Amino acid sequence: MKRNSAAAQPIPFTTLGLKHPLWVRAGTTDEVCLREVFDLRTYEFAPAAMPRVIVDASANVGCTSVFFANRYPDAKIFAIEPETSNFQLLEQNTSPYKNVIPIHAALWSANCDLAVSDPGKGKWGGARDPLINKLARVKQFAG
Repeated sequence: MKRNSAAAQPIPFTTLGLKHPLWVRAGTTDEVCLREVFDLRTYEFAPAAMPRVIVDASANVGCTSVFFANRYPDAKIFAIEPETSNFQLLEQNTSPYKNVIPIHAALWSANCDLAVSDPGKGKWGGARDPLINKLARVKQFAG
């Protein structure tokens, strides 16, 4: 599996039974996420009750958020992603879904400045951008 790179151009997947195409960068960890969510059906389970709010922390390019948006169209979904290029695709992938709110931030236990480092796993495992934690903003949206 190649690391994500700026040169990797997004390609659309339209055969996933979705209402709108899902864009991922070929040869990157985006494909791992796509496989986990749509081939392995990792998030296909029967909840005890229909969810009203879903938090997709570390949303990557939005595969899980899009899955939940299609499965639970009445739920409000907060898709949180700190890495800039992932967030750009997250916005593109979730823009047709009015119940998904993309948030360019990291989720942390305190409201603080947060620098996330890249441990060598590509855009799947971290980011280099310093970000402001937006936990209070998520609480505001959820209220």
